[in-house]
Amino acid sequence: MVDIMETLDSIDGNKKSSSGSSSSSGSVDGIVSYDEAGNPEEPLPSAEERAKDLFEALDKDGDGVITMEDFVNGWETRQGSIIN
Repeated sequence: MVDIMETLDSIDGNKKSSSGSSSSSGSVDGIVSYDEAGNPEEPLPSAEERAKDLFEALDKDGDGVITMEDFVNGWETRQGSIIN
């Protein structure tokens, strides 16, 4: 099953470093170089792929629909991870 936090982090462009902390780039100076932006030979996922991943992450019971409860649970999970 797809984890909502990993899905949203990948959509946001956040990567987990080996220490477990999130980082949008390897940069500490606040400037992202071409090399820090990632491997240009790896294609970025399409909007359709990102939407499908997000849908699957929110649809915890796998029934093919996102209920209000599914959405709220996903939202609360996401907000909790930002606050914590």
